[in-house]
Amino acid sequence: MDPRTRNRFRAATHTRAAAIVCLALSTAATGCGNAPEYYRGGIASVAEGARIAVLPLVNFSRDERAPDIVGTSLVVELLATNRFTVVDPGLVEEHILSNRLRLTDRLPLESLQKIGADLGVEYVIVGSVNEFGMMPKANEALPTVSFAVRMVSCSTGAIVWAATHSKRGDDAESMFALGRIETIEELCAVAAREVTETLKIK
Repeated sequence: MDPRTRNRFRAATHTRAAAIVCLALSTAATGCGNAPEYYRGGIASVAEGARIAVLPLVNFSRDERAPDIVGTSLVVELLATNRFTVVDPGLVEEHILSNRLRLTDRLPLESLQKIGADLGVEYVIVGSVNEFGMMPKANEALPTVSFAVRMVSCSTGAIVWAATHSKRGDDAESMFALGRIETIEELCAVAAREVTETLKIK
């Protein structure tokens, strides 16, 4: 098998693996839960100090702001761990545009390897925003967000971690509206923090 055919075969294999992981996670997640569902595979853990690029998320919601707000929240929370080096989103966007990459949640192995070489990263985080915005409940509207992300090795295309999270503003609400989250921006920040906490560091 020639190298180009081998790479295409690997890319197709990893795409199917990604679909299986996402299906398992979406099946496990029911409704707007308080904790993210997650999966670790490929390696036991991600090395501290690993260089990561967060690629633009695919938007399946009705709000065009969703990928930017969720993606930025993920970058902020990854940096807040002080355990990763996260590439400037501007450099990532420049690479995406200059290489005319589409469907960033299912890139072929050749594209992943080029991202790794050009940006000097070991992993990329890809995924999608599935629900985002103020959703009606009784006589009010509550912020709601649902997204799925995967960490993929740039060298092999293997999925090393995946998570899905659905969260609503009243998930942690107690008496007298204590713990209630009123804005979509704050909700995304909390959801991103809870997701990054499932990453295992060695």
